Amino acid sequence: MIAAADVRKAYANVAALSGVSLSVSSGQALGLVGPNGAGKSTLLRILCGISRPDAGTVRLDGHDPEQQPREARRRLGCVPEHPPLFDLLTGGEQLAWTGRVHEIPEPVLRARIGELAAALDLTDALPRPIGGYSKGMRQKLAFAAALLPDPRLLVLDEPFEGVDVVAIDAMKAILRQFVEQGAAVLLSSHILGLVEDVCTEFAVLNAGRVVFAGNRQQLASEAAKLATAGGAGRPLESVFLDRVAPQRVVRRLTTLAGGDTQGVSG
Repeated sequence: MIAAADVRKAYANVAALSGVSLSVSSGQALGLVGPNGAGKSTLLRILCGISRPDAGTVRLDGHDPEQQPREARRRLGCVPEHPPLFDLLTGGEQLAWTGRVHEIPEPVLRARIGELAAALDLTDALPRPIGGYSKGMRQKLAFAAALLPDPRLLVLDEPFEGVDVVAIDAMKAILRQFVEQGAAVLLSSHILGLVEDVCTEFAVLNAGRVVFAGNRQQLASEAAKLATAGGAGRPLESVFLDRVAPQRVVRRLTTLAGGDTQGVSG
């Protein structure tokens, strides 16, 4: 339902994506992880139709978001890196506006807003202007807005950033429900444990390329090999560090804590 094939994107002379291919089918949640600057947000912006690739193809439920934007976005829920929220609107007005853009009937829209607000502990915040929201409240509002049209495709870029533990638990439960009901979810986050909790498929992106892709069983198998070779940590963390920084060095902060000036292998 979500597919990218040989997607390439460069800014000036810097390649952000160098031939990325991945797909998410109905009933799957793909966790996309990588270090800062790996190209994750660039790929997600392209999938959401915010940016255009230099080469390659993107399909959302079979539609090209560049050539068929209305059809491609009809069943898409998206939380981009910087959610487009209107500070002068109240949270309730933002959600109502979003629902009307998606042509959701008013009775259904009111019911969904109430249900999402209750699930994400936003009910008391909805009458207040968004400009006074905390980072976590803005993220929860953006998440609620993405879910309003009952999308079958979800593309989420760091949706948990700044969100409290209770709300994160609710968001994870909602995402699992969407997957169980046949949605395709593409989730990017630096919080590897949350990605591992929610997702069924995994991809590691580094320097604009996919350096690992597999399902939960394949991830566990790869992590087991690394554990035999001396690796440690949860499966996704272990595979992530092996693919991204296999020869990493942990530096001592000698000017702050004293000690020698030599790094130690991680």
